[in-house]
Amino acid sequence: MKLPLRHRPLFWIGLLPVLVLLCLWAASVYYRSSWYYSSHPDYEFSVKLSGSAIQFQRARIIERQPGVDLAALPLPIPTGPFGRWLYEDPAPPSTWFPLPHCYNRIAGDSPGSFFKAQIQGWRAPFWFLLALYLPLWLWLVRRQGKRIAKRLGEAESKIA
Repeated sequence: MKLPLRHRPLFWIGLLPVLVLLCLWAASVYYRSSWYYSSHPDYEFSVKLSGSAIQFQRARIIERQPGVDLAALPLPIPTGPFGRWLYEDPAPPSTWFPLPHCYNRIAGDSPGSFFKAQIQGWRAPFWFLLALYLPLWLWLVRRQGKRIAKRLGEAESKIA
């Protein structure tokens, strides 16, 4: 017995994340937006949407040059409890299908830099997130549909 989609609430609930991911994916090809959070001058966490991917990054200052005034350093500005949003100029169009990757690098090793920072991050393309989410969501919808069909079959057999 086939059930119409109106009997499957999980389908409609699960459709919202798919639509949000698709909209973010399309917007990230042409625009860059970032959210930064820093509660301490030595640490910064950011989430960036650009290049068909979402990027999570953590930066931490690991070494300062002695005798340098902290006010002169280009350190992250404390952002408060809600962070700060940056919506940048349109990015040059990029590929729709980048590869996922993790990175861990040291910045500021060049002579004349005021500090060294360790930068760790993970870049997850939107196609990768959809490839992880869609099979699980569709499996759950199918499972819910089978349960509903089984219950309706049992109810019909009790009535008959």
